[in-house]
Amino acid sequence: MKVNLGCPYQCADYDACIDLAPFDTWVIKAEAISYLQQHPYQFEHINAKNLIEHLPNVGSFFQACYLALKLGGVLTFETDNAAWFPFYIPYMHWLMPRRTWIGAAVNPDFNRDMNNSPHLYTFTFHHLRMFALRYGFLVKKEQYVKYGAHLWCCWQKN
Repeated sequence: MKVNLGCPYQCADYDACIDLAPFDTWVIKAEAISYLQQHPYQFEHINAKNLIEHLPNVGSFFQACYLALKLGGVLTFETDNAAWFPFYIPYMHWLMPRRTWIGAAVNPDFNRDMNNSPHLYTFTFHHLRMFALRYGFLVKKEQYVKYGAHLWCCWQKN
């Protein structure tokens, strides 16, 4: 069974899609960590694109993912890259139409201008590897996406 977390639209490649504010009637309205905790050892694949930067306790999320995955199951996710250079340059009008890239974790304009839920954190691969190590995952693959603005990871439960 495959689940997609934090997706407000039905996702064709997944058995279930979970979101706090679903747009599609097929999406289950639920909080990601609670949903995972209610389904131990049930998933072969968990996907979470642009979700972990919104969570107040990222460690609880990774722990819930580990417990919800079957042995050998895979967690894939994408998140903001804290080391992406434009996060640290204010007023980059030549790259972005809005002055939002000072740093998602510290700039309230980012959340307001992007009409988005709050971004609480940004990460580097180093930060994410520490979570993988702490919660028992094997890092299978890492790559930069969206010109380096995001990090994509594939972890496996051992």
